[in-house]
Amino acid sequence: MATPAAQTRAPIHPHFDPQEMREAHAALSNADGMITAIAIGPEKISPAEWLPKIGFGIAGPNNLDRQLNLLAEHFMDRHDEILRLVRQAGNAYEPRLWRDKDGRIVADDWVDGFMDGVRLRSEPWQELFQQPDCALLSPILAHLRDKDGKYVLFDPMTGEGEKQLRLAVEALPEAVVALSRYWRRRRAFANGDMEAVSLFGKVGRNEPCPCGSGKKFKRCHGEAA
Repeated sequence: MATPAAQTRAPIHPHFDPQEMREAHAALSNADGMITAIAIGPEKISPAEWLPKIGFGIAGPNNLDRQLNLLAEHFMDRHDEILRLVRQAGNAYEPRLWRDKDGRIVADDWVDGFMDGVRLRSEPWQELFQQPDCALLSPILAHLRDKDGKYVLFDPMTGEGEKQLRLAVEALPEAVVALSRYWRRRRAFANGDMEAVSLFGKVGRNEPCPCGSGKKFKRCHGEAA
């Protein structure tokens, strides 16, 4: 599986502070994670609600200078782009990550942003967190840190921990597509549209049941299959 593409690192202008550049990359990656969670999540969220969370209001273009307005439009375009990409065949979707000074891909900022997006609609997301192994979320949860900045699930300083973190980065695109498919099935199931549920592909027996019970499909509506 290919590693998600990190943002291209342009040559640093001599007047640019490298630390400020890193902070800018981190902020954009964080915003992309949040926008991704909002785009693929359980329900539609208006830009009027989520743009202020990443520093933008949408009271009107006169209240923003031209550059900020263009950036806000970029974020809204990215939201719509994500919706298109997760529905395409193949690995069309890629999270916007970045590389540190040692060339390592950094996904933590993206994951932090994704979790911020989850918190905007935390109640429906709980059914996935209540899964015994949180299978659909595991590549994302692998990057979570505690209040002391330590990874919760493993130590990346060990050989095995570093490998698991790398595999989690590689699995992010597939996880996002799977989560998008889950929520689309979930909405179709809630509306009683079983034909629409089937359009999103066969539900794996170990996947969460689209009814939202929190059980695996094989232990719920797939038990008779």
